[in-house]
Amino acid sequence: MYTYGDSGKSSNSDPSKSTYSSYTPPSSSPTSHSPPPSPTSPMIHDKPGSSFIHASPPPPSHVWYACYGSNLSFQRFSCYIQGGTPRESNSVYQGCTDKTLPTQNKQYTIHHRLYFAKSSSIWQNKGVAFLHPEEDNSCTTFGRIYFITREQFIQVLRQENGLAPDDPSMMIDLEETIQRGSTIFEDGWYSHVICLALEEGVPVFTFTNPNKLPPNPPGPHYIQTIRSGIRECYPSLTDEEIEEYFHRSGAD
Repeated sequence: MYTYGDSGKSSNSDPSKSTYSSYTPPSSSPTSHSPPPSPTSPMIHDKPGSSFIHASPPPPSHVWYACYGSNLSFQRFSCYIQGGTPRESNSVYQGCTDKTLPTQNKQYTIHHRLYFAKSSSIWQNKGVAFLHPEEDNSCTTFGRIYFITREQFIQVLRQENGLAPDDPSMMIDLEETIQRGSTIFEDGWYSHVICLALEEGVPVFTFTNPNKLPPNPPGPHYIQTIRSGIRECYPSLTDEEIEEYFHRSGAD
């Protein structure tokens, strides 16, 4: 039986080959937004609190998927693509139809507040990571973006919501999501898909819950998986800085 997502509902790769950029302290200018669009270019600006996003047709075949929880670990995320069992887990993931691993990945600052909520059977019945649905430029959440196909992104989204990767019940028009800023589904822990910005002309998508959920701290296995992912992607951070980051997010 396959299980999908951090929720625990039923339904490898070498990180050293990943592409890293240098860590930018929160006080520096964020790298997660593109330069201002030209006056003649279409702009998307109806996502509450967001900056203008410069739209560049035609739609690319790939997108950036921005993660902030256990998928910061390349080994764990690769199981959503290729299938398999991640470390610190007994869950078996089916993976995507296209099992090609991301051709690029790098750090990405997300300006939504990180917190932990729900109770996941996969993670010791403790909380898992979510983003506050409203953008907040005063917040710095350590993210990682993976360059994957649109089909892979949709299939990862389904698996994170307890569905099979080819389940037709969760369909999404990514172009409409870019134009509107986000799309919300009726069901699923991660049913709020947000277009954060463009990176190198390609849309950056993430997902969270549409509501601010009651907090629930994560268990040690979950925190260790996120810690490993942060160390992979942000090698200049000290142990003290990582622990302070968890503390600010309510992980203890």
